Amino acid sequence: MSRIIQSFLTFLIGAGIFILFPLLSWGLAEFQGFFGNPARVLYIILVIILNSIASWQMSAIPLEHKNKATHEKKLSGSLFILQVLSLLLVLIPPFLDRRDLFLLGSTDYPRFIGLLLYGFGFVLMHYVQIFMGRFFSVEITIQENHQLIKNGPFSYVRHPRYLGIVIFSLGIALIFNSLAGIIISLLIFLTLKRRISVEEKILAEKFGDEWTKYAKKTPGFIPKIF
Repeated sequence: MSRIIQSFLTFLIGAGIFILFPLLSWGLAEFQGFFGNPARVLYIILVIILNSIASWQMSAIPLEHKNKATHEKKLSGSLFILQVLSLLLVLIPPFLDRRDLFLLGSTDYPRFIGLLLYGFGFVLMHYVQIFMGRFFSVEITIQENHQLIKNGPFSYVRHPRYLGIVIFSLGIALIFNSLAGIIISLLIFLTLKRRISVEEKILAEKFGDEWTKYAKKTPGFIPKIF
């Protein structure tokens, strides 16, 4: 598959999830109301721009050059939960936003803060994935000649991509000014926390003292805090 076709298909999937699903949840018959708020308009623009860039960059990663996995822990349950929660995040907040239910307030300040969080979380997620290169996997995987990555974003926190996912999710919740969205974001965080505990046990077994020293000096999720 050519890079252009691959990047285009990746863009369609991302745009479909984060644009089409919120519009469907809002109600296509009343879609003009969706665009009646500048923060929601900027959200659509941001989704298009960021997904265009990310789709092109991600298509350049040579996934076929990954080494054979020597240890793989499949947490299918947590992946399924994350997928369900992600779907709920783009369906429930827009639905409630249109009906003025369970909103955080009457001002648009949370929405614009959400745009900033959405953009930062998106960039962080995809940057870390590109940075990891052949070592990236949605499963908890140890590959042949696996190295413990301690530089770049991993010099600040042990799980920067998970941090990006939580910030990204919280951003969507705030864009739609949604209390329910914040609760869903919290559930996403708790699900990731479960994955982190399993992942770190495997890393400790694989890298021993190297992991212990790294984990001792590097926070897991929030720089200098947690």
